[in-house]
Amino acid sequence: MILLFVGACGSDSSDEVDQSISLKNEAVGKSNADPLMNDGTSNAETGIPTEKEMEVIFEESAREFAKSFREGDFQTFISYMHPTLVRAQGGSMEFEEKLKKMENPEELQAYRKWEVGPVRAIKEVKDKSGKHSGWYCVIPVTRWLKNAPDSVAQQQWLAGQSLNQGRNCYFMDITGTEEQQAYQIMPDLRYLFEDN
Repeated sequence: MILLFVGACGSDSSDEVDQSISLKNEAVGKSNADPLMNDGTSNAETGIPTEKEMEVIFEESAREFAKSFREGDFQTFISYMHPTLVRAQGGSMEFEEKLKKMENPEELQAYRKWEVGPVRAIKEVKDKSGKHSGWYCVIPVTRWLKNAPDSVAQQQWLAGQSLNQGRNCYFMDITGTEEQQAYQIMPDLRYLFEDN
């Protein structure tokens, strides 16, 4: 069966943002204007969104991530995939070709309902000097097959990361992944798990 989110674990633990990958990710559901400027989604003193605001940003982004995969919009899907995973697949163009080759529309249509969220854990990470360095979250994706009862569902878990106050959110499927493998991709994710 095709996985909801395709991932690969690379040894590159860089948190660099690959701008060629993230162009469509910016400001989900909004104009291309900076979503943190004068629109009520940031703490006026620091410019950093509150935890509640980041939950909303992560949920909206994760919904768009899942929707883009379901609809075969692989460019948008890749723009939300963690850049390290995209690089491990040969870059965005090569990864998109791989996804197109493995896409099975009948499998995707086998699900009658998809639900993303709510965020189950969220953490603002600060560096040693106390400066904001990023947000991390864990969010479930639940799917129901067409002929299955409501009590039977498939659940996956996404880890989310934003290093720029919610302007770009990146995800990776951590369902069944060893913590150390996840930390190779998102090193600061450990603070979310250690504190919860």
